[in-house]
Parts: sequence; structure tokens; C-alpha cells
Amino acid sequence: MKQSSLYRRCIAIGAALVSILAIAGCASRAFGAENTPEMREFSQFAMLLPSGWDGDEQTGFISDDPGEYQITLGRKDDNGDNFLAQVSIFLLPNKPGINSRQAVEKLREAQGDATEAREEDGFMVFEGEPRSRTLKGRARTMVRATPENLLIIMAQDPQNLGSDEIMRSLHGISPTARQLLGR
Repeated sequence: MKQSSLYRRCIAIGAALVSILAIAGCASRAFGAENTPEMREFSQFAMLLPSGWDGDEQTGFISDDPGEYQITLGRKDDNGDNFLAQVSIFLLPNKPGINSRQAVEKLREAQGDATEAREEDGFMVFEGEPRSRTLKGRARTMVRATPENLLIIMAQDPQNLGSDEIMRSLHGISPTARQLLGR
């Protein structure tokens, strides 16, 4: 009798341990999935979006020209009211004779405390303070131009919430985006 009662207790304890381990395993997988970046494809670009980030794309946002393309990626606070970080990608028709340096100089004029532009990996790059109402803080702006198109990428991430990961994973889907990004 005592043996069978002890046997039943061991079985019950074993079953309880298996259940606890299964629950812990599910919880850790769920937690891990929640913090795993998600590959997100838009019509022109794709990238890994860190947990909590979302994005939206639109065309014709300046003059109804469908060649004007923008993606806005962002991470908002817990209430969803304010941006904590933002990455904006613009793919625009270029104006005749405008090169990367000329475009970046125009953008520098529109930002406060802008650094000198420098070349990095085929982009003209600078940092400055955008006059944005959605997020205060410095932004890193990257510009590349071809005679046909202009690519502008602005990343504002004062708390380091994932814009670097987005930029490392960013790649073009369309031939134009691939050409301008170089990947």
C-alpha cells in the first residue's frame, strides 16, 4: 500500500514538473518571439522591424506624383501617443542636375546644428536636429542620388530602440531601390 501511494505521489510530482516545464517553455518561446525582429516587406524596400516597431508607406505625398514614395517606421510609447524612435525613407524623382552633395546641402539647411556632410558607403551623410513635431532629437540623414532618383533616409533614435538594426537589414525590392541602396 505504502509503495503504491508513494508511486502515485511520484507520478503526480513528475506530471506537475512536466506541466511546469511545458508552461515555462511556452512562456520563454512566447517572450522570445515577442522580442524577435520581424521581416517586413513594403513595395520598394524590406527590413527587419524590431519588437514594438510598425510602419506605413505612401506615394504621391507631395504632389500626387506616384513616383514620390515614402515609408515611415516608428516605435511609439506604451500609450501609443508619442514616437520614441523613427526611420523615414524617401524615394523621389530627382530634379535635373541634382547630385547627392547638392541634395544633402539643401537638407542640412532645414536642420538645426547640422554637421558637415561626409561620404560613407556611397551615401552623403550628416547629423542634425530636424524641425519635426513628432520626435525631438538628433537624426542621421543619408542621401544618394542618381540622375533619375533621390533616396533620403532619416533615422532618429535617441534611446537606441532599433533603428541601427533596421538600417543594417534594409534592402531594396524594386530595381530602383536596389540600385540606390546598393543591396
